[in-house]
Amino acid sequence: MERETSSYRFILGIEEAEEMLTPEQAKTAKEGEVMMGTSPVSMQEGPMPNHHLEVQIHNKKNGDLIKEPMPKITVGDKELMIMAMYGLKSGESDMHFGNNLYLADGNYTVKVSIGGETAVFDNVVVGR
Repeated sequence: MERETSSYRFILGIEEAEEMLTPEQAKTAKEGEVMMGTSPVSMQEGPMPNHHLEVQIHNKKNGDLIKEPMPKITVGDKELMIMAMYGLKSGESDMHFGNNLYLADGNYTVKVSIGGETAVFDNVVVGR
């Protein structure tokens, strides 16, 4: 799914939960999400995560991938604890923000805010 604001293009993906890897673990792993930065994000409270939510953000003017600042992502009324990461198989060109989380089957509103702009993804269907 894609949305645009005046300055950014947002690409939202929701998949099955992914294995989260430190850069050290990524050296011997075959798949997973490589966490960027020095401090991993703690797990969300509640049921075991069953999905991986990720958002890639691009500068509309030049197409560059946004690597900072960290956006704010909410699913419904809950803010998601996120970090920067990339898919091991895809490499750093896949850099995105996200985390594993639990989502029951249903429809969700996902909001992504950065630089004073917010992209809204309405009626995001999970599990149907």
